[in-house]
Amino acid sequence: ESNLVTPLVQGRMTQIPPALLLFAVLAVGLLFGVTGIVVAAPLTVLLYVLVTKLYVRETLGEEATVPGEG
Repeated sequence: ESNLVTPLVQGRMTQIPPALLLFAVLAVGLLFGVTGIVVAAPLTVLLYVLVTKLYVRETLGEEATVPGEG
């Protein structure tokens, strides 16, 4: 339940695709076990924001929404 419902809720709250969070939880969980499952979603959000701000906005010069930005 928490591996399916939690990423779906977090995806809706942070505007990140739920599939990305699901795969991140699965991949990081397989690599680092229980600790990886706990930190997978926050790390995914952090990486998503960094890629959006640094690559999409700065390098490509395209408009993109970032979770949490007003």
